[in-house]
Amino acid sequence: MNLEQSIHEFLLSSPDLGIRVNSLAYDQSLIGSGLIDSLAVLDIVEFMESRFEIRFDPEDLTGDNFDTIAAMAALARARMQPA
Repeated sequence: MNLEQSIHEFLLSSPDLGIRVNSLAYDQSLIGSGLIDSLAVLDIVEFMESRFEIRFDPEDLTGDNFDTIAAMAALARARMQPA
């Protein structure tokens, strides 16, 4: 399973997020459309850090980085690269 698929599955299966749709496009705006809010972003950060064994810096936690599944996956990939 790739990063996008893992994030997609988490978003749709996590009852705490309250996303009530059957599917999400990887480039669909999640924050802009109101599907997730800042509290959901914190849950997503926790999931991604645990699942992908990465750590985000405070400056990573922007709306742009968490507005789409594609953006989240790109950020995770960047954090997985050796410094």
